[in-house]
Amino acid sequence: MWCSMSSAEQAAKAEGETLAAELAFCASCLAEPAEDSLEILREMLDWQPWLKESLNELEQVGLAVWQGEHTRLFVMPAVAAPFASVQRGGMINGEAAGMAETFYARHGVQFNPGLPGDYLGSLFECLAWLMASDRVREAVSFRENLLDDWLPKYAESVVEQSRLRFYRDLGRRLDEMHQSLKRIHSDERE
Repeated sequence: MWCSMSSAEQAAKAEGETLAAELAFCASCLAEPAEDSLEILREMLDWQPWLKESLNELEQVGLAVWQGEHTRLFVMPAVAAPFASVQRGGMINGEAAGMAETFYARHGVQFNPGLPGDYLGSLFECLAWLMASDRVREAVSFRENLLDDWLPKYAESVVEQSRLRFYRDLGRRLDEMHQSLKRIHSDERE
């Protein structure tokens, strides 16, 4: 039996798939920069135009400065620790880490072994996986329970705290994606 989607449903699905890929990309941007990181970002330029100015700056400052800023921002004790539990109440491996790890175990998935389950990169990878798997209800619940209460303020903090344009632009992109996720999920509920 054929099942057809309206053009609006097709557009929403395509937007969701694109957003899932962007979530995965932004998760990778939270990782420590390595020798090949600039080349990888250059390859993404057509798909992620917000990187253009950032790339120019990163090429000028060099890998050591980039790694230093990553450490200052994201590695404990961090100015902008990318963990839900820390952002919610200042404790690493807190309640949000337990919630995320329980969710992962229930679904038989694992993201970023060795890091607490509430690491933002892992949360984004899981959300991307849920969206790519058309698990909309689970994606909405996951986002509402593990991201909505802290991600906007966190993104703003990254923008304010970063000394490099790359991370300021990433913070802005995090907020834009969060708003897009809320809109898509709200549209899908109707």
